[in-house]
Amino acid sequence: MSSINVYKDILKERLNSVELYYDLSEKMPKEALKLLEPIANIEKAVEELDNNRIQVTYTLKSKNPVEIQKFQSGNVERIYNVTSYSYIMKAKENTGSVTEDSAQSDITFRNTAYYSYYTSNNFRVLKLTKGSTKITRFVETKLRNLQLSAVCSGTAEETAVYNEKNSTTVASPKVGTTYSLNTGFKYHYVTTAALIQYKAQVTYSHGNSSYTPNSYITLGTIG
Repeated sequence: MSSINVYKDILKERLNSVELYYDLSEKMPKEALKLLEPIANIEKAVEELDNNRIQVTYTLKSKNPVEIQKFQSGNVERIYNVTSYSYIMKAKENTGSVTEDSAQSDITFRNTAYYSYYTSNNFRVLKLTKGSTKITRFVETKLRNLQLSAVCSGTAEETAVYNEKNSTTVASPKVGTTYSLNTGFKYHYVTTAALIQYKAQVTYSHGNSSYTPNSYITLGTIG
């Protein structure tokens, strides 16, 4: 037997509220981050795609669980929401470094992943349960082949090595539509000895060039 307590998805509700006042599809305003800081741990990453494009990603990990399940074994499983916004935009020219430009993004991903974790024998183990992706902005041409994928690979349940994968592809994705992937994964993985990732990948054209950016959420040791 076990007991389950279900709570509000505070991060989801706060993001929905923030998006009523700020257009997060264009860029991530500092004012929006201030509203999100009390309920989420926020990480920022900048990746150079080529000489012309960079990808700026904000990852928000909810501080509050959406569900807690207590087992007779004494294990307590907590389920959390982690959401990321990835902006593909033009890099500044003649700066000598990769930074965000004041221009708006070519394409913006909003990814959401749910994961559960608990502590067992002093190890933190984690399972990626589901993910979803919405393309919230797109100003280029020939948007195609949105691929959603999830992987958990490494030491599972502290005893064995497993490799679980699942994916789905949408040939002609639409802006503003949410596409979901239920992982179907069976095992929890030791967070310090596993790759645990949800990823969205899509192809689009800009002039004579073609881009296939990856927007992903990678989960490691939970603080």
